[in-house]
Amino acid sequence: MKTSNLAAGARWSRRHWLAAACRAAVAATAGLLAPLAAMALAAPPRWARAWNAAAFAARSEPEVLAALGWSGPVQDHPEVRLQVTEIAESGAVVPVQVQSGLPDTRRIALLALDNPNTLAADFSLTPLLAPRLATRIKLGGTTTVVALVQTGAGVFSARQLVKVTQGGCGG
Repeated sequence: MKTSNLAAGARWSRRHWLAAACRAAVAATAGLLAPLAAMALAAPPRWARAWNAAAFAARSEPEVLAALGWSGPVQDHPEVRLQVTEIAESGAVVPVQVQSGLPDTRRIALLALDNPNTLAADFSLTPLLAPRLATRIKLGGTTTVVALVQTGAGVFSARQLVKVTQGGCGG
């Protein structure tokens, strides 16, 4: 019968230390990930379930405004600043930045007018947050991107045309 070096009381080799360290790391990781997996499988919190399905399913700007409950005219305003590239090589990931200089900014919504679903993003803001955001949206093709800002005084906007090229060949 063959006995191992460890059973005979020999010193551990580097291989044994490395194997033991790997087993300990796997056990520790499994112990940390188990609660995270349980949280991921649990029901989402109420604030995450209460999204506006009608607004995200809307197909035009007036339908989105109605679904969001925003009434009255939408006015372009210089204090609503929209930064988006004029030519995007791919519509898969288009970076967008919006900043509002208007007081009492409550919500910011991003629309892509020619997308199948017009509403791309909707953000509710608290008074403690600075009214600016940066995100990425998906564009189905060349379209106008609209930033809508809701304040206590009404809804204001900024618009910019984004040309989507599939190979970076321009216009």
